[in-house]
Amino acid sequence: MKKLIIFLIVINAPHFLNAQSHNTNKPEDIKTTKQLLRALMNSANLDSLRQLTVSKNDNDIKPLALFALTAQYLNINLDSSLKYIKQFNAISPKPKVWEANGGVIMGDIYLRLGNSSLALKNMLEGTKILQELNDSSGMGMAYWNLGKLYQSINDYSKAIKYYSISITISSSAKENGPWIFSLGYLGNLYLELDSLNSALFYTRLAYEMKMPDRGNYAPILLVNWERSIRNKGTYNLPERITKWL
Repeated sequence: MKKLIIFLIVINAPHFLNAQSHNTNKPEDIKTTKQLLRALMNSANLDSLRQLTVSKNDNDIKPLALFALTAQYLNINLDSSLKYIKQFNAISPKPKVWEANGGVIMGDIYLRLGNSSLALKNMLEGTKILQELNDSSGMGMAYWNLGKLYQSINDYSKAIKYYSISITISSSAKENGPWIFSLGYLGNLYLELDSLNSALFYTRLAYEMKMPDRGNYAPILLVNWERSIRNKGTYNLPERITKWL
């Protein structure tokens, strides 16, 4: 298996909107990507979220419901995910940070659907706005997504460039999610290139970051770590690796 990559949404875990939330999540109150992600709370199921998107009594919550539905369907039904992010993007007016993240996420969906040109167009548009806003959490995620895109079309020099930018921005701002994932994906890229020392360095660095954002990504990092070691001809694997094999 040459590639061991899981494409994740801008949020790296399934956070869903709390159906009991009300005016605390007004679009105008959410000005950064970090605030947007925090507004996506646990508990609402698909039916509840769909009801919120058509409710006439709580229009302030509709954008978050659409955003959460996009996340819910991302690994279930890409067509549905695309439908909801298009509805999210069509809401106007809305804060720039919403527009930016909508573009990045739509780009990720198009990437999954195999349309790299539309993926790049939407990602770049979203990234440009995040740069203007100096939104470090959003930029870290956006550059990570650009790295994934270029890795998927085998433009490794640009993929390395964007993963590295994501790591620089995220580490400086202590934005754990994109920091860990960019390190791990960079390690995966070097593994594909058979640059085993670099693969081992970045994969191990990502794994040893003791942060909750690592979540279910840890086993993938361990497998890539094992592959790097095994390909180097070292077979005395640490116990924490062998337990996942």
